[in-house]
Amino acid sequence: EKFGHTLARIHHPIPGFTEQLTPSVSRFFKRISPGRPFVRFNWGIQPGDALNWQTATEPAITADTGLYYRSERQCLLRLPASQAVIFFIRINLCELARVNSQYEDPSALAGLLAHMDTLPAAERVYKGIDRLQLALQKYR
Repeated sequence: EKFGHTLARIHHPIPGFTEQLTPSVSRFFKRISPGRPFVRFNWGIQPGDALNWQTATEPAITADTGLYYRSERQCLLRLPASQAVIFFIRINLCELARVNSQYEDPSALAGLLAHMDTLPAAERVYKGIDRLQLALQKYR
């Protein structure tokens, strides 16, 4: 569904992307060199453990909805012959209740929840945190 679309079209749900980030991201993509992958990380909270998670297919959120921490390792690589840039993504999911043990840090979940509370409103909406408040209560 994203193949062949512009960066702005692919990233339109990200708050401020089109207005603020498109020029700098376009410059960044032009500078990606063959043989030099670029790696970045992203995170989110989602209901359920589907790798191909989409809000359009998620069930109604209740206080009993199981939540998962989603960690993404994203890699961009320019191919030498075609000069095309390919995008790889590695997704790891962890039940929110197991974050402390998974990351061997007794304060990991508390830190994650505190960080979510400091996000700007637009980013909270984009990441779905506001939508998940009912289910997040049991982790606080």
